Amino acid sequence: MKMIEFFAQHWRELVPPAGVAILVTLITIPIFLAIGAWSATSQLYGGRLAKRVVNSYLAVFRGTPLLIQVFWIFYGLPLIGIRLHPIVAGILALSLNFGAYASEIVRSGLNSVAHGQHEAATMLGMTRRQSLRRVIFPQALVVSAPALANQVIELFKNTSLLGLITVAELIRGGRQLGVVTFDPMASWILVAAFYVVIAGLAAFGMRRFERRLNRALVSTGATP
Repeated sequence: MKMIEFFAQHWRELVPPAGVAILVTLITIPIFLAIGAWSATSQLYGGRLAKRVVNSYLAVFRGTPLLIQVFWIFYGLPLIGIRLHPIVAGILALSLNFGAYASEIVRSGLNSVAHGQHEAATMLGMTRRQSLRRVIFPQALVVSAPALANQVIELFKNTSLLGLITVAELIRGGRQLGVVTFDPMASWILVAAFYVVIAGLAAFGMRRFERRLNRALVSTGATP
């Protein structure tokens, strides 16, 4: 009963930091997907220099913890004269980190498309760029969508690290609520409830998107 009263009394105080976490997630999604698509296509179809650049990027951002990357960008870049707002620094770190993992997901999706699809696009007179955009990527997206959806949910949860560079997200908001109310346990349970609800809604939305994507591709005959 006490916990319910605490939730009813204080949940509104976590709405602004939850909004910050959602905003950071929504801004980061198209950026990390673009990075993932670029790095995957560079690995598969790029020249030697492009492949080396991408492999170096992947080695760094897959081989180091996200927290270190956040610190590198927020505290390290000012050492060379580049100062970023905490939210901008956080979005950049999240985009580069999740883009590195999305690269492997997209690359696997591209490899799953039958070689005959490439040949058919070539016979129709399409350039490589046109065939990728019109034929290959839509089919690869169907295969990659579930894993990319999981990445989106992980992205939302990892916005919690940005509190360490003064971004007013959910974890930072929960810590402040615990100090004000002298009830840190109830505050953290409320924070966890926010994460569960928002992540659940995101998962539901992703599943609906996957079903619509599948129906759209089936209706056009563009199945892998």
